[in-house]
Amino acid sequence: MSRVRVGAIRFAIAPYGPGIVPRPPRGLLFDVEWGVRMRKIDGKIDHPYTIDEDTAVHGMICGTTTVKDAATLDLHGMISADLIVEMGGIAHIHGMVNGTVWNKGGQVTVHGMIDSLVEEPGSLTTLSPDSVIRDRQPPI
Repeated sequence: MSRVRVGAIRFAIAPYGPGIVPRPPRGLLFDVEWGVRMRKIDGKIDHPYTIDEDTAVHGMICGTTTVKDAATLDLHGMISADLIVEMGGIAHIHGMVNGTVWNKGGQVTVHGMIDSLVEEPGSLTTLSPDSVIRDRQPPI
C-alpha cells in the first residue's frame, strides 16, 4: 500500500476489499492510519455556506462561507465571496478567496490567493511566502 500526501490529508492507495482497506462513504475523504474523515465538496454551491464539520473543498462556493468552532476547512477550490473563520475554527487556504478573509479568533493558513485579510485580536494567521493578498500588493 502506498501513501500520497495532499495538503494536510494523507490518502491510502490500495485495492478495496474485505480485510484490505475499508471503502470510505461517498463524499468523504478518509485517512486509514489516522482515521481522519473530511466531507468533500467537488461541485458548485450557489448560496452562502456554513462549515460545521471538517470539510475539503475542491469545487466552488458562490456565497459567504463561515467556518464554525471545532471545524476545519481545507480549501483547494474557490470561494467567490467572504470567508469568515470564527473562534475555534481552522482554515487552510490553498486555493482562492475572491473576498475578504475575516479571522475572528480562529487559525488561518494562506498558501493561495485572497483579496484581503482582517484579523481580530487573539487570532492566528500564517502567510506562506508564496501566498498572495491582493490589497497588500505594491502598485504596478
